Amino acid sequence: MIGRILRESAIIAVLAALPAGVMAWQHLQVKPEGPLAPGEVRLSEAKAWEPAVLWVDARSPAKHAHRTIPGAVQIDPENWEERIPALLDAWDPDKRIVVFGDREGDAAATVALRLREEMQLSPVWMLHGGFEAWLRP
Repeated sequence: MIGRILRESAIIAVLAALPAGVMAWQHLQVKPEGPLAPGEVRLSEAKAWEPAVLWVDARSPAKHAHRTIPGAVQIDPENWEERIPALLDAWDPDKRIVVFGDREGDAAATVALRLREEMQLSPVWMLHGGFEAWLRP
């Protein structure tokens, strides 16, 4: 009786673990990186530029406070005016500016464009894949 209960419990546990294992395997698969849009840079290339990189976090202040790229300056379109002084304090003409958002596009594109056009800073790049690229192993 106890042997039967143990066998059935083991079968149920294996059957329950199968979908989780498949999902984990799919999640961990290395996905090919898509093509770069104009003004984008891949994480590997931006990291190769360090320490001559100024990371700019275009996500919300709350997301920046929770987790960000070490040393990143937070500036998003909603807080542009109040955050520009901190960005200019960190800026060095010998550094490349790499702006990142949650994903590709989003607020990062707006911030990068404003840094180029309004602030006349260069070079300004957007991180391909956004902050999610930083989080990937």
